[in-house]
Amino acid sequence: YVAYIRGVAAHYGNDPQMLDDLLSKVADNVDVQAQEKPDQRDKRRVVAYYFLGVSESNFANFDKAVEHFQHAIDLEKTPKDLLSRLVAAEAAAMGNRPVDARAYLDQVDESLKELNDSYAAAKKPLPMTFRRHGYRSSLIRANMAIGEGSQNWGEGIELLRAVKDPHEYYAMTTLAQVLISQNPGSAEARDKFREAYISIRDLGHLHTVNEVRSKILLLLTAGMCAQHAEGYTGMVDEHFSEAEGLLSNLPKRGQQTCTVYSPVSKRNETSAVISVHIESIRRGVVLSS
Repeated sequence: YVAYIRGVAAHYGNDPQMLDDLLSKVADNVDVQAQEKPDQRDKRRVVAYYFLGVSESNFANFDKAVEHFQHAIDLEKTPKDLLSRLVAAEAAAMGNRPVDARAYLDQVDESLKELNDSYAAAKKPLPMTFRRHGYRSSLIRANMAIGEGSQNWGEGIELLRAVKDPHEYYAMTTLAQVLISQNPGSAEARDKFREAYISIRDLGHLHTVNEVRSKILLLLTAGMCAQHAEGYTGMVDEHFSEAEGLLSNLPKRGQQTCTVYSPVSKRNETSAVISVHIESIRRGVVLSS
């Protein structure tokens, strides 16, 4: 239990080396502890595999990440865990395994349909947690379509337009990126950038998000949105400068520094590439070719 608790705490404490050392032991240990049932052991191993997968994905070891996530999925009981499938899909997509990514997303979408039908039958709305899983599934699919080239941007736009929640600023920003890449004069794109920036500001996430990788991504997104949003361009340098200052604080595992998700390339990138992308955004580039 001590290794499990300390290993999970290491994730939130930005210590991937300790996480890997401790949770690898937890995942490998098939012994049932005193006064517990096998199901309890399996739940502990599921959580360990999940965080090991997140760690490997953060270091761009996508095949290893998918392997860990699949171990977690194989051990789970009902109901199906949608989050494990979503992160597995993201890792598979970034690891150039689109067939596997879509298979995981299909499982998510099927489960969400069943849940939606069940809640509808009870005349209750689908809880926001599940709706957000659906939005994330759509965003992953859209990012995959965008990455396949401009010939598939229409598919990405359709998926992103279906995300109606005004708090889903990453989906809103991605839609704006595609629209302005298609038409640099797009008024709709600028409106979406502005709406996304206002959402980021009003939700207070610039002040409440503290995990380094997440904060850098948030600042990059905020800076990009501000650059194209009338009335907020004065915030661009502040956001980008703060992001650049945080790059040196990224957690390490041995000599390897973890990556950051780039809104420009839609994949995890090294800090050096992130710096290049910041300069690209300053020049008006919002999507990499």
